[in-house]
Amino acid sequence: MCSCSRTTSILVATIAILLAWAYGPGLPASQSELTAAYQNKRVVVCGSSYGIGAEIAKDLAKSGAHLFLSARSKNKLEGVAKECTELGAASVHIFPVDLSTRQGSKAMIEAATSKMGGIDVLVLNHIIGMYDDWAAHLMNGHASGEIDQSMDWVDKLFKVNILSYIYISSYALPELAESGSGRIIAVGSMAGRQGLARVAPYASTKHAMFGYFDSLRQDILASPDPKVRSIGITTGVLGAFSTETARAGTAGKLDDGMVVSEFFFFFFLLFFFCLSSSSFFFISFFFFFFFFSSSSSKPWNDPSVASHDLIKAGAREWQTVYTPWHQLRIAALLHGFAPELMEKIILHVTLSGEVKK
Repeated sequence: MCSCSRTTSILVATIAILLAWAYGPGLPASQSELTAAYQNKRVVVCGSSYGIGAEIAKDLAKSGAHLFLSARSKNKLEGVAKECTELGAASVHIFPVDLSTRQGSKAMIEAATSKMGGIDVLVLNHIIGMYDDWAAHLMNGHASGEIDQSMDWVDKLFKVNILSYIYISSYALPELAESGSGRIIAVGSMAGRQGLARVAPYASTKHAMFGYFDSLRQDILASPDPKVRSIGITTGVLGAFSTETARAGTAGKLDDGMVVSEFFFFFFLLFFFCLSSSSFFFISFFFFFFFFSSSSSKPWNDPSVASHDLIKAGAREWQTVYTPWHQLRIAALLHGFAPELMEKIILHVTLSGEVKK
């Protein structure tokens, strides 16, 4: 009886820990919490003309922030700015710019500082995305004599997805230090934490992004200057979100079938662990918990989910946030335990969702 009671207590405690670990960080922030964090803060949002960036701008507007919005499209920025004003932003400025150049990055920060008198929060969200069989693309490029054009495109991808992040944050660093509570929110991808098929050049830029900002955070923490030490860095690890860029890049190539395969292969992985482990009941519960938490999820998530999680993480001064948490966090943990096996599973999951031609 005593042994049974002890086992039950351990199981209940395990369930409580897993629930807190998986859902605790994912609990939404109240509007009052976000308002307390961002009201009257001077925030630069890059890539804010649509998608996740536009949602971030609108969420910050509800919190009464001063906004400086940048992207390439002036017309789209004006539309987002109008919405932000109506939602309660303290002020809104727009700055159409090409962030693939160092000059554009520097000009944007200079304009933001001039318009708002400083910068408290810098959100780096702009990207060029892709979905392509890169090995086949390279071979076709060699065959057609167009390989140099592909390399030119890679150059632009790096300029936008990582070099501009370095340029912008570097030019903004003194203003963030003067803020006394400056924060950089750098939006990344799960493709930057582990290899994924069809996104090789894009994934390399996101790996570089995490490497840069995780390392910069260490230098900031070790700085003898208290103003520099006051700067925080939050990185976002994002899954699949239904943005214009993502949908356009995968149109005709990727459907929603991969999620079903994802459940099946996680079942296979965890079932294998169950058979090989003496802690059968513990691991069985782990599987059922994961399956239940993921079964209601959708392959393409609404951009508002990413926006809320990112600004919540900034408000709570987190170093990293996974969004959607329940889809990515456990997968990331399992990848650390069994990287080779997980890479095979992830490859199958990705390719199983491709449209068959």
